[in-house]
Amino acid sequence: MKEIVTDVGREGQFVLPEEVRELLGLGAPGQIIIVITDEGMVQLQPPSVAAIEAARGAAGSLDRPLPWERIEEIAREDRADRLGGKPHRDDPDANGGRSQKTK
Repeated sequence: MKEIVTDVGREGQFVLPEEVRELLGLGAPGQIIIVITDEGMVQLQPPSVAAIEAARGAAGSLDRPLPWERIEEIAREDRADRLGGKPHRDDPDANGGRSQKTK
């Protein structure tokens, strides 16, 4: 058994030491599962496919698939909302079908 000491910041954040990340096969950024056992032990585990599958459907579902053009339209609307109602400079609809990117 090996113990590794690490600091905990004011907001409860801590650095997972490189040795532990390598042992768990974790990349950065990434996610980790924290398990608290009935005995009060804390275990760290890499996310499993089952845990990822458990999140499926969290964003809801559609009654029917949307055409790609509608998905692009929704994405443009969302982007414009984030930019304060202004279309993105690379949005073809905002520029008569022409991108304003410069090389």
